[in-house]
Amino acid sequence: MKTRYFIPILLLFTMILSVSAAVSGKNSIETRFQQANESYSRGNYQKAIEQYVEILEENGYSAAVLSNLANSYVQTGETGKAVLNYERALRLAPSSSDIKSNLNMVRKNNGLFPKDSSWSEQAIHVLTINQWTVMACIALLFCSLSQFIAIRGYMTKKVTTGVTIASIFIFALATSATAFHYQYFNPSVVISPKARLLVSPFASSASIGIIQEGRLIYPEKNHGDYVYVTDETNRKGWIHFHSIEAVCVK
Repeated sequence: MKTRYFIPILLLFTMILSVSAAVSGKNSIETRFQQANESYSRGNYQKAIEQYVEILEENGYSAAVLSNLANSYVQTGETGKAVLNYERALRLAPSSSDIKSNLNMVRKNNGLFPKDSSWSEQAIHVLTINQWTVMACIALLFCSLSQFIAIRGYMTKKVTTGVTIASIFIFALATSATAFHYQYFNPSVVISPKARLLVSPFASSASIGIIQEGRLIYPEKNHGDYVYVTDETNRKGWIHFHSIEAVCVK
C-alpha cells in the first residue's frame, strides 16, 4: 500500500519544487532588472550596463533588457553599441514604436543617414518580415481553398480564375518582399570609433576613409582578420572584424 502511493507523492513533490524554482528564478531576474534600472536612474550608466549584460548572458535576449542596455550606451557615448542593441531589440519586438523612436533619434543625432530608399523599398518596409510571410501563407491558403471549392462545384470557373490569379500575385509579392527583408535582416554594426574602411585586407592598405561608429554594414566575405563589406550608403571595402558585431549572433 505504501509503495502504491510513493510514486504519485514523489511526482507531486517534484512538480512543487520545479514550480517553486521557476517562480524564484523569475523573481530573481525581475529583481536584478529593477536593480539595473535603478542604477540607470541614478546616472550610474556603466554599472547599469554591466548589470544588463549579466542578465542577457545568463538568461538570453529580451527586448526590454536590450533596449535599456542601448539607452545606457547612449548615455556613455558608445553609439555603435547603442545602435547594435536597439537593432537586436527590434528583431524581438519589430512593432515597438519606442525602440524605433530611440534608434532613429540616435541615428539622427550622429548623422547616420542611409541612402535614400526607392518607392518600392519604402513600400516593402511598410510591413515586417513576419507580416509579409503571413501574407504569403494566407495567399497560398486562399489559392488552395478556391481550387477545392471549385472542384466541389460551389464556385464558377471565372471567379475561381480571378481568385487564383489574385492569390498568386499576392503570394509572389509577399515572398519577394520577405526575401528582400531577409537579405538585410542581419547586418553588422560598426562598434569602434574611427574604424577605417580599407582598399585591401591588410593593415598597411590604403584607407578609403573613416566609417562612422553605429553605421550598418553588410559583410560579404572574409580574408584573415578582415571582412569585405558594403555599408548602407553603398561604400565598399575591408574592415577589421574587431570593429564590427553582427546584430543576430549565430
